[in-house]
Amino acid sequence: DTIVLFWMQGESDAKNGWGDEYAASFKRFVTNLEKDLALGKINVVITRISDFGTENKKYPDWQNVRDAQKQLVKDNKGWILIDTDDKNGKLNKLQFDKKGIARIGEL
Repeated sequence: DTIVLFWMQGESDAKNGWGDEYAASFKRFVTNLEKDLALGKINVVITRISDFGTENKKYPDWQNVRDAQKQLVKDNKGWILIDTDDKNGKLNKLQFDKKGIARIGEL
């Protein structure tokens, strides 16, 4: 049996300046979930936050969260990162457009 957590989160961490804590907090969350549910190892699929805020000075931690998500996948066997840079439309909106959401479902 395989247990998979699909994770689509990170925008609020980036907006609130919590990029430096993101990786440790997320890893602690997964570890606690594994212990609390007593289901063994949980594999994780992270849908990376969009490229919306990478150039926006209002959100200096946006890239930090994106980098943390990428590093989490590198550091944890069985974890996968879904790149989302082509899923929020040509205007790089915050949320994925309808076509982008459908493409995530196809992966």
